[in-house]
Amino acid sequence: MKTLNFKNIDMVPIANFLGNLTLKNKASRGRSKLIKMLSEKNDERNVEIQEVIDKYAEKDEEGKQVSNEQGNVQWAEGQAEEALAQITDINSEVIGIDYVEYSEKMKNLHVGLEDIDEGLSNSEAVIYDLLMDQLEQSEKTESEGN
Repeated sequence: MKTLNFKNIDMVPIANFLGNLTLKNKASRGRSKLIKMLSEKNDERNVEIQEVIDKYAEKDEEGKQVSNEQGNVQWAEGQAEEALAQITDINSEVIGIDYVEYSEKMKNLHVGLEDIDEGLSNSEAVIYDLLMDQLEQSEKTESEGN
């Protein structure tokens, strides 16, 4: 199966990293497809987190969420620990991005990422390594399956 596996919490940094790279032609198209798939998965994650917020947030008399002084969610009395644990679980979940129909584009992205000629900061290097590991693992699994 052609799948990339990432933790929910890593999707936005990966998409941002990819969006800031200068890639040419085919690699750029692969990047665009992967960013789109990451965005869709992130939208699903956001729905799950909003469900937790809706369940555990303190509400006023009108049923609207209450924010604290910093503008963050004010959790209902005694609910913060459970709410934050659930959000942490959601963020830690590993999601699979199946890219069967974009197989060639992901191979082109992989080649393009191998050829980038710019220095990477510490956090960018970590994201690059994570992304390359997944692309390499996916290609290895695919070649073993044939």
